[in-house]
Amino acid sequence: QVFQGMSREEALAEAERIAVSRAVAAGAAPESITTVDVEDTPLAYLPGDARRVRTRVVGDLSHIVAAG
Repeated sequence: QVFQGMSREEALAEAERIAVSRAVAAGAAPESITTVDVEDTPLAYLPGDARRVRTRVVGDLSHIVAAG
C-alpha cells in the first residue's frame, strides 16, 4: 500500500488497520491478531512524503468447521 500526504506514524497505523481488517475478513479471530512484520520504504520519486508500507499480521481462525 502506498501512502502519501501523511506522517510515517499515521501511515504505519493505517497500514496495520487495513491488514487487521483483511485478516478478520479472511476468518481470523480479532483478539488473536498480532503484527509479525512491517516494511516501510520511502518513495523518493513521488512527491508528498510518499512511502510504501507492507504490514503482515497473523491470527488464529475464528472458528473451524469440521468436515463430514
